[in-house]
Amino acid sequence: MDNPLFPVEAGQDIANSISNAKIAIIEGMGHETPPAINPQVAKLVIENLNSVSN
Repeated sequence: MDNPLFPVEAGQDIANSISNAKIAIIEGMGHETPPAINPQVAKLVIENLNSVSN
């Protein structure tokens, strides 16, 4: 699913301009967050929090 507001390339450009940034592209997400992907998003957030707190 394409994101009509922010194309993937825009997110990649932003991530490339931030030191140590990581981008996660989730198939089917678009601009909305379908409840079915909440566990995947939560895992990515937790991984990110753990990486900066150690």
